[in-house]
Amino acid sequence: MNHPTRLECLTHELVWCEGSPEGLHGPQTIRYYAKQGDRFLAALDRYEPKVILVLSAYLYEAMASDELASAVTERIGRARMQPRRITQARLKALHQKFERADLLVLPTPSKNTTDAYIKTLSAPVRDVLSAAGFELQATPENLIEPAK
Repeated sequence: MNHPTRLECLTHELVWCEGSPEGLHGPQTIRYYAKQGDRFLAALDRYEPKVILVLSAYLYEAMASDELASAVTERIGRARMQPRRITQARLKALHQKFERADLLVLPTPSKNTTDAYIKTLSAPVRDVLSAAGFELQATPENLIEPAK
């Protein structure tokens, strides 16, 4: 019997679009994703998330594009702070606070997302989730019910 946590019950995965044309790089990819943002905007409307995890800097840049920025702002509010790096490791990971949601931008998993790199992310990601009201302490009291 599976006993999902509150965080697991409130987590929704969204595939931004059904892939991208081959040969797109950098700014071309961002423009393509910006034009494919309907699913993302619909998910913001449906779920009204407190925390948004984006697994690509390209998707983050698409959110800030001329095509999507105003629609995203309507849904999660204005930025309260500039994006800040949450690790000093080579792969960029960011946190940005908006009026109604926190945004975490993490790199797409690849051979460069090593266990050591992931460990550099654990505390900052935990801080954002905890600030959003999720109980993440792995104490015996919190684990006893799922163990049953």
